[in-house]
Amino acid sequence: MNIYDLLSSDEKNAKMSHIAGLYALACVDGKIDDVELEIISKIANREGLSEDELRECISNPEKINIEFPDDDNIKVQYLRDMVTLMICDLDVDEKEMKLCKTIAKAMEFKDEIIDALLMDIINDIKKKM
Repeated sequence: MNIYDLLSSDEKNAKMSHIAGLYALACVDGKIDDVELEIISKIANREGLSEDELRECISNPEKINIEFPDDDNIKVQYLRDMVTLMICDLDVDEKEMKLCKTIAKAMEFKDEIIDALLMDIINDIKKKM
């Protein structure tokens, strides 16, 4: 395995981690609907993951190593994906919001900006709905 393969593998693991995190978010309110699964599938496709990799993320999310991107733009995109999933049913569940905040904190966003950042993303998405 060469250095390119290692970098590519790390990038794929981070993407699979994101999809597994989205699936966890979809599960946290106790119900997963077709719209949520469709959104997760579209994001996985955008990230270049195969159908098999998507199935692996959904079937065995606990086997996926949790990794967060280093790039701030990608971090914001991942939060945007989470918020999109969270509000797709037009019902923001308290557990979903708590998980989004926990992940934002794990991605090293400062506590004092997390609420404002999530609200900005929510408002931006709602404007486009």
